Amino acid sequence: MKEKYLLWGIKILVYASFIMPLIVMGETFIFPFVFPKAIYFRVLVELMLGLYVLLCILNKDYLPRNTPLTLSVLFWLFALFLASIFGTDFIRSFWGNYERMSGWYTLAHFAVYFLIVTSIFKTWGEWKWLLRWSLLWSLFVGLTGLNFLLSDKSIMKIGGGGSLGNQIYLANFVLFFVFIAWYLFRKEEKKVWKFLSALYIVVGVGIMMYNGKRGPFIGLLAGVFVAAFLSSLFTKIKKWRVIGLSIFAILIVCGGLIFAFRQTDFVGNLPAIGPIARISLSSGTAETRLIAWNIAWQAFKERPVFGWGLENFYYAFNKYYNPVSLEHGYYETWFDRSHNIFLDYLSTSGLIGFVSYLGFFAVCGWVVIKRFRQSAIQLDDLVFFTIFLVGYAVQNFFVFDHLSSYLVFFFVFSLINFFDVDKKNLLEKVKDKISQKVVPSKTKTTLSWGPVLGIGVITVFLIYTTNVLPARANKEDFQTQMLMQKDFGAGFSKMKDTMLINSFYVVDLRNDFSRAIISYAQNLQVAQTPVFKEAAQFIVTELEKTMSDHPLELQTLVSLSQYYGLFGNLNKAEELLIKARELSPKRQQVAYLLVRVKVMKKDYQGAINLLEQTIKDDAKIPDSYWYLTLIYMEVGDAKRSYDNLKLSVQYGKDFTLQESLLGGNIAKQNNDWLLSKTLFELALSKDQKNVSALLGLSEIYSKLGDKEKAKEMADRAALYDAKASEESKKWLK
Repeated sequence: MKEKYLLWGIKILVYASFIMPLIVMGETFIFPFVFPKAIYFRVLVELMLGLYVLLCILNKDYLPRNTPLTLSVLFWLFALFLASIFGTDFIRSFWGNYERMSGWYTLAHFAVYFLIVTSIFKTWGEWKWLLRWSLLWSLFVGLTGLNFLLSDKSIMKIGGGGSLGNQIYLANFVLFFVFIAWYLFRKEEKKVWKFLSALYIVVGVGIMMYNGKRGPFIGLLAGVFVAAFLSSLFTKIKKWRVIGLSIFAILIVCGGLIFAFRQTDFVGNLPAIGPIARISLSSGTAETRLIAWNIAWQAFKERPVFGWGLENFYYAFNKYYNPVSLEHGYYETWFDRSHNIFLDYLSTSGLIGFVSYLGFFAVCGWVVIKRFRQSAIQLDDLVFFTIFLVGYAVQNFFVFDHLSSYLVFFFVFSLINFFDVDKKNLLEKVKDKISQKVVPSKTKTTLSWGPVLGIGVITVFLIYTTNVLPARANKEDFQTQMLMQKDFGAGFSKMKDTMLINSFYVVDLRNDFSRAIISYAQNLQVAQTPVFKEAAQFIVTELEKTMSDHPLELQTLVSLSQYYGLFGNLNKAEELLIKARELSPKRQQVAYLLVRVKVMKKDYQGAINLLEQTIKDDAKIPDSYWYLTLIYMEVGDAKRSYDNLKLSVQYGKDFTLQESLLGGNIAKQNNDWLLSKTLFELALSKDQKNVSALLGLSEIYSKLGDKEKAKEMADRAALYDAKASEESKKWLK
């Protein structure tokens, strides 16, 4: 096999890597925005690696260069591996899960990608075409975030965030390429590419504004400030230096004024700037982020050297869970990231991982400054690399990396490393001609078929075992759940076969199937069949395997307790929930489940004690009062039941239809006509034909003296139930 074929093969695969952010497979995989991207990228890199090893055998000039940035990438990878080994769950750290696909194995592919790209692309001409290509595909990614271009049935429109599935991911991704577009605009010589680069900047900023996320705009503003400062500071024209630094000073003053008057209507109405200026750290998701940051810090203090292990923040979050999180909804109580990449590294990989991550920025900064002082790179290069690093770091202070951001991250690192390899000014002296490209000095004409077959077999084996089999299992997971909705028995049969396909992500399979089976517990047509009982027992056995291998898996413990409760084994269910409380002592969801079990066991005082503890932890959670309402009603204490009902309403409980009907009756029994009216109206808003709500309102209006409205409600109830007329005669006299 000849060298040029190997080179072309690798380069085609590198070009193909920029398609990864566009891959979405909603009708095929669980977590369609993440999982297929990871599999696609891993397969590409493994193919690259196979070809690259053959290329290095043929020509050792392509071996990775011993540069500071290369060493920093290898140190980062080694640090994360140590954190995974000494963390709390090595398997989870190594493979990750379906939702994120950011385990060590996947991250290793980005390190390999960096080594290959920086070793193969050796001239500025090659890099320029690669930058152009990446910009083109990033435009397609950005356009998928414009919902008006998508059909209503598109999963990208339903989920939001285009092909990345998350609005802030999309905005961050576009931000990175706005910086790249500016760089190309400055470096391009051809007017067509210069125009297209400028056009991308306009379109990219427009997409970011349409997206409406504030974090990326903070990164953009930080980049603009740094670009203005560096351009002014290092320009050789004194006049422009004075003007630039003056403008920079004015921008600082304006920024200070905007911050000082951020609560005024004028500042609040400024496009893009207003929402950023009015960011509050004490409300909305900002507060939940601060809670997560504090938990990350607590986690770091417990395990400061190696951390909890890559992908294991979820375990730390459970242990140090803050009850205040529930004030913002149940969705905000399950975090597997701190939403701050620096705190993520501190908590999951300890000081060793944190230093390795900061090392990226430190080494890059050192390399860029060194090469600029040596005149090996120009001012535009210095500005671009600096604003990219600053913008990346600033926006990552509020979010975390994902597969597509890692792609851009290591791609730009490869470009920085490219400038640190050649000691000459490649931008000036290397022309875009094949005859002037780097010609390897130590070459063989061809490679024998022995190494080709050997490396080929290893590559195919790696791709099949670590990508094809997991992809098959994920696909079968999706199809099993779809089949189960049509035929529970056939779905269960397929489920058992799916569990045997691949073990790398078996925890995800078990959790998915557990949720699928338990969802039929209230469906009597299914729940009373022998196959349902067989399926429930099967998944219990599987979940117990998970607990044996991953003893910190809180959600698995909760699921197991639900199944044992379903079997009527309340003692076992209680035992499991007590263990769950040990893993997450202040999590209200676990307490509520334990309350239900205690009520079923007639341990009312034990249930009341638990709920009083949840109120002590956070008195603003309405569900705690609602459960007390039900328990006191059960034990016949009408006064306390009513008192807790009022508190649940006061703190904003989101009542279901049945809960609002029950609450309305409790209020009515305590002669609180206005509260009863409010709850019955809430029930009616959820079901306009609900007879109980209509009759309840009819009686309440009668009590309030509005006979006409009372009769109207009674007549409406009679339309749906003939017996309603007889019932309403009790108060319509």
